[in-house]
Amino acid sequence: DMLVDFIDSRGTLYCGPQAEKMVPFIKQKIEEAREAGDKVIYMADSHRPNDKEFRMFPEHCVKGTPGAEVIPALRPRRGDIIVRKPTLSCFYRTRLENILKRNRIKHVTVTGV
Repeated sequence: DMLVDFIDSRGTLYCGPQAEKMVPFIKQKIEEAREAGDKVIYMADSHRPNDKEFRMFPEHCVKGTPGAEVIPALRPRRGDIIVRKPTLSCFYRTRLENILKRNRIKHVTVTGV
């Protein structure tokens, strides 16, 4: 969820300067994974307008808006996988489990907010 609405100070659900400070570390981890030939998977909050989640949180990461995109410093590359998720869970109503199984991924490194 290293998305504009969370990481950019102008984002609608900005996580604060501590989130911005994570970017260089995460960028390094992504590069290490690519160099090792590992899959890089981005989980991305992705909501419909008027999503029920907006009752608990301000409107954020609405499909098709700039706020729902990965920040430019961590922009996905060809071969990376983006999994859009409609809830806080990375597994509920996403294709993540199938991706992990299909690619026989047994170990993961998780970063982000």
